[in-house]
Amino acid sequence: MHTIRRIADTRPEPWRNGGGTTRRLLPVGGGADVGLRLSVAELLRDGPFSSFPDIDRVFTVVGPPVELTIDSRAFVVPEATPIRFSGAAAAAVRLLDGPTRAINVMTDPTRYRADVRTVRVHGPVPPCSALVVLSGSVLVGDATIGPLDAILAPSPATAGDAHILDIKLDAVAECLA
Repeated sequence: MHTIRRIADTRPEPWRNGGGTTRRLLPVGGGADVGLRLSVAELLRDGPFSSFPDIDRVFTVVGPPVELTIDSRAFVVPEATPIRFSGAAAAAVRLLDGPTRAINVMTDPTRYRADVRTVRVHGPVPPCSALVVLSGSVLVGDATIGPLDAILAPSPATAGDAHILDIKLDAVAECLA
């Protein structure tokens, strides 16, 4: 069985710090119990990120690049380049070419470790992966998912010409229990 979450079916939620909005794609665990949180942030202006103590974060830009500052160290983050950092870090973003979006994968490091990478697929997508389509489309059973749609899929999926964010989780079966 798989879980599909379409970006069109989500609602914008304000960031903890009020500086923007996010759309949750795959929360696993409820309330403060974040096992896995997968979301798409709208980056409309420069500013700080919300703090998430005791959470590991992987940030991937989908669109124009940004300058990301983490604990006073600044670097340019191009599109589709996952960057891992502590949710407790002092982090801020500066837009380099206008508004953009970013996918955030957040995990409780005492329970899960996320291995996040971008992959171009032409055929089978590995089973037991959470993924977000960056471009193109992925066929899962009789459902087609498109850009910024997500799936937590223990069953095999096939794809046309798609660029995906592939997320492998340690103990994914425990995530779903």
